[in-house]
Amino acid sequence: MPLRNFSLMQPTFFPWIGYFLLIKETQRFCFFDTAQFSRFSWHHRNKLNINGKELLISLPIKHQKKACSLNEALIAEDRPVNKIIRTLNQNFPNSRLKTDICELIKNFYSKDKNLGDANVELIKHICKILHIETKLFKSSEIDINISNEKNPELKKFYQIISIGKYLKANDYLSPSSADYLFQEKSKNLFAENNIQIKSFEYSPKHYERKLKKRSESFLPYMSILDLILNNSIEYSQDFINSQKVSINKYE
Repeated sequence: MPLRNFSLMQPTFFPWIGYFLLIKETQRFCFFDTAQFSRFSWHHRNKLNINGKELLISLPIKHQKKACSLNEALIAEDRPVNKIIRTLNQNFPNSRLKTDICELIKNFYSKDKNLGDANVELIKHICKILHIETKLFKSSEIDINISNEKNPELKKFYQIISIGKYLKANDYLSPSSADYLFQEKSKNLFAENNIQIKSFEYSPKHYERKLKKRSESFLPYMSILDLILNNSIEYSQDFINSQKVSINKYE
């Protein structure tokens, strides 16, 4: 099998720049939309830089009697979604992408819509804007074999291995923050299945906010919206293409 890398991430709400750089670095990227939904997480929240201060934007998710996966979580109501749209309209008046992004939010995140699917579609749309051409998949569309594993940690490993085999890939690129992967037992289990673990790391870099009329403090780890709504499409594409990431083999 030719050497091919892949990565697996939960689809979050307008993720930060590092998320898109991880997609860009992989040949096969899988959205883990069957992961359990976590309330008050990046699944349905993110941050914008408004007047030099962090503003948290959040989607309302219906309460369910039992735990549900991302592709089972549903938008609870329209009012907070409309508030997000107003925030973007008020704070990014000069953006060429603002109308397009607001229309997508209105369509994908209306009441009773599926959170996992909506996050995936928005991320795909931004990948097109940034000219990221990685092949994208969803775990909900893959027959994942976890061999009836009861141990939660080993279950995670087998899910990744199963997805890697489906994608015919043998290099797994993981954010360096996923500590549970970088240990001897995981390395051995992945090696037994002909998959090499590699760590991915990106440190936020300063970017311009050219469409702002006044200077504001740069804040790292903001949603990708802070880059693409404050700059031209061309600047955003060039910035993404210029970024350096660190990829290291786990020995």
